[in-house]
Amino acid sequence: MRRPVVVLFFLLFFSCCRDPFMPIPDGSEIRRSDGFLFLNAVCRKDFDPGRWEERGWTVVDSFASSDALFYHVALPETESAVLSEIRGWPGVSTVDFDTMLTLNQSGEPLMPTLYGRQLCSLDDLWSDTDLKRNFRVAVVVVDSGINPLHEEVSEAFTGGWSAFERSATGAYTYLLDDLSSDREKAWVKMTDNVTWDAVTGTAHGTAVSSIIGGNGRNGKGFSGVVPDLIDIYILKGFAATAGGVTVSGSGSSWALYSGLQRYVCGYTSAEHDEENPVSWKEWTHDGLPYRQKTLPINASYGASVTTSFEMFVLKKLWENDAVVIAASGNEGFSSVCYPSAYSFVLSVGAVDADGRRPLFSNYGENLDMAAPGVSVPTADGTEANGYRWGDGTSYAAPFVTGTAAYMLSVKPDLDKRQLFSILKTAVTQPAFAVFTDGFNVEYGCGIIDAHEAVRLAKNGNVSPVISSADLEVSVKGDDSTRTETYFFYLYDDRNRLTAAHPSDSDGNVFFGALSPGHYRLEISLPESVASVDPARMAVTVTDRTVSVDGFDSTEIPSFFVTFR
Repeated sequence: MRRPVVVLFFLLFFSCCRDPFMPIPDGSEIRRSDGFLFLNAVCRKDFDPGRWEERGWTVVDSFASSDALFYHVALPETESAVLSEIRGWPGVSTVDFDTMLTLNQSGEPLMPTLYGRQLCSLDDLWSDTDLKRNFRVAVVVVDSGINPLHEEVSEAFTGGWSAFERSATGAYTYLLDDLSSDREKAWVKMTDNVTWDAVTGTAHGTAVSSIIGGNGRNGKGFSGVVPDLIDIYILKGFAATAGGVTVSGSGSSWALYSGLQRYVCGYTSAEHDEENPVSWKEWTHDGLPYRQKTLPINASYGASVTTSFEMFVLKKLWENDAVVIAASGNEGFSSVCYPSAYSFVLSVGAVDADGRRPLFSNYGENLDMAAPGVSVPTADGTEANGYRWGDGTSYAAPFVTGTAAYMLSVKPDLDKRQLFSILKTAVTQPAFAVFTDGFNVEYGCGIIDAHEAVRLAKNGNVSPVISSADLEVSVKGDDSTRTETYFFYLYDDRNRLTAAHPSDSDGNVFFGALSPGHYRLEISLPESVASVDPARMAVTVTDRTVSVDGFDSTEIPSFFVTFR
């Protein structure tokens, strides 16, 4: 059965608009270096790795999980039409081009204002003696690094890892997936001020870190959301230069997520055993383990596409009790960028001093909330103790990350679902905006109220708020040997697009942190299976909290799931 014309039009429309839900990158987002393209491939355990050598390609990096093999492969740029060939190899589940992620950087500095303290009720939070912080908490900032000598972040900075090695001239020249790099040195653990000096490229990460944990005790009138009892771990996946080439705050998707899976999730491959990576749950401060049950991760970066490896690592982070809080993007799109587009990642857009969305802030059905992102004061990482003001959803996300950290420092046993749901519940909704069933496409659930979030975390009866579940769906065509990539669109009972995730080529997809309700799942069939009758496709939902109510064998497969 051929897909109807209306479906093709729907896909073409999204492609023309560069909607982030479409899994096909444009040329500017494909990772290239020195005349090579880079592929990410997910393979089954029975895959023959010799296939790469037979084609004369170079395996730059690899990773073996308990259920899959991951390869990062370099091939001549003239081989750009090989994806279909590789997808036909036995044992290959998914293959796609590595993409370039970009920091959601600010524009020109504007006049300073401290409106964020009032808009997010931070002054009320800091003055509330019933919400005193008692526990030290760790957060991860995935960004361009940090200037550890800056007075606002010197106490909070604890350590981290970098995908770059700093040369004698002070430039970061080795990127993990460059063929010229020394991979034994690429991911270097950073624990001292000498390594993390104030070089070009750390400004963005320093600014983001200062919003989360600026010390607030130096008489400058500036403070992060959590001014003490916080440890910031940096994962440097972005740099101003790589291999001597200016890349404007960009970084490889493979490089960044390989760092997260090795040093946060604790997974490693044989050739990296000497790095001795451990899960964040084994991190300590002065030899004492952290009490927190959940790890907040700030991701002020994004792209309009996703990769199979990004999907894999984000799911592992969620399974390892890490909540990723991500900027929605600065392109003014009517849909948010990845990774914030995922249902189990908190998407944060920007508002100005009046609580209104600026034109640059991405919005849409997947937006979760908003926070200050216009004329935000931050530490300036390019100076010893300077300050700057800037715009961007990059600066909105750390307000929410800081709030999450504050909640855990008061109530460390909050689990990821409680944290996720309270943050979406503790919001203020601008009077000038229309919220339907508590949601507005420009503001999500509303603007974060840090005081209310921490109050709910400590004193509130959060159990009615936290009901959510993960949904895993597996779809197979009538040919069990066929490997295809599907695209899943999940709609709620108001016919609102709740999430849109590509599957791996075995037809598996994961939706996390879904609220109770009635959902409809639509599956977009690839051209190669367009002749398959949807009624003959088997749909399996693998989560005991979800039941399948029915299966609609119309042009596009769909079914309903209800949370018990």
